[in-house]
Amino acid sequence: MWARCFTRNQGVGTIQVEGKTALLAGPRARVELSFPAGTATNYMRHWARMSASAYRTFADLVLITHVSFVSFITVGLLAILCGGFAGWRWVCNPWFRAAHLAGISLVVVQAWLGVICPLTTLEMHLREKAGDSTYGGTFIAHWLQKQLYYEAPSWVFIVCYTLFGLVVIGSWLKFRPRPFRYTQSA
Repeated sequence: MWARCFTRNQGVGTIQVEGKTALLAGPRARVELSFPAGTATNYMRHWARMSASAYRTFADLVLITHVSFVSFITVGLLAILCGGFAGWRWVCNPWFRAAHLAGISLVVVQAWLGVICPLTTLEMHLREKAGDSTYGGTFIAHWLQKQLYYEAPSWVFIVCYTLFGLVVIGSWLKFRPRPFRYTQSA
């Protein structure tokens, strides 16, 4: 099965797609190029047709994921500290604590290496594809971004993330998580 691509041109010229060249002559010139169905060209054509609102929706989903991650890290630390002093058992859950430590460790390592968060990069790419200015967009995006993104020199973020990471490590030492339980299969 072959997929077809039709192109119109307003003058004389050539068009080249995947190594196939065709001469276009006249205002109504039309060229038909055939490609095997399922090739990368068809895939790219499909994504090229995706609407700006779809890109915007995906960007909003990435932003919500990003805010959720930040909330897990910040609210999680507050819960660990409050729960540690109040004697809440659930804050000693080893899976919760390991995920929390891994999350802030990732952020600290990225900050020290100068790596931009992949969620930020993905969101900006999707907004650009939607035709939005960076961090422009829907109501949800507008307000969540105001809460999430700040402008400051990079060293400020490195210091803040590092201090936050040290507090997380301190909470790990002060309020030890329960050990992981391993069950043996019969």
